[in-house]
Amino acid sequence: MLPDRQLSDEGVELNRAVHHLAPHRLTRELLPLLRRGDGRVVHVNSEGHRAALFGTAPVEIDFTDLNCERGYDPFLTYSRSKLANLLDSYEFQRRHPELTVVAVHPGMVRTDLGRHFPRIRVAAMHAISLSARKGAEPLVHLATAAGINGGAYYNRFSPVRSSDASYDTATAARLWRETERSAARL
Repeated sequence: MLPDRQLSDEGVELNRAVHHLAPHRLTRELLPLLRRGDGRVVHVNSEGHRAALFGTAPVEIDFTDLNCERGYDPFLTYSRSKLANLLDSYEFQRRHPELTVVAVHPGMVRTDLGRHFPRIRVAAMHAISLSARKGAEPLVHLATAAGINGGAYYNRFSPVRSSDASYDTATAARLWRETERSAARL
């Protein structure tokens, strides 16, 4: 998460590159290995896909400004990248039903995600956050437990309904096409 808009070396807005395009590309590259066994993919997501921190409007994908060139709000940009990641998880499951693809919000975890923001704000968030070990527990569970249903979104260990926008199959298909074009540049 960055307070100011930054681009990757390939010219892609950095939140989008890290939180959406990189997981998509990695999952795509691992498909041959995943298909050999009981393939399972766990995408790390966030409840931020529903609404931006300090924002009230629902999050939607803005196809006219995927690279955030018309105004940059770090929290909205992060939320859009997480919605894109979630749409992509669902689309991966639809396109590859032989796999088990899930997305998980591990909880608010003490990481370096906010390292570029004012220390006081980060310290306040860290005070109520989970340790990295606790944050990893649902990921390990979803990656290894029996009976995990593909195409689900989990809030830690519990399957929950994600935002209405995350179930828009037309948006997911369009995003898939855009993502394939963008991920090829990474």
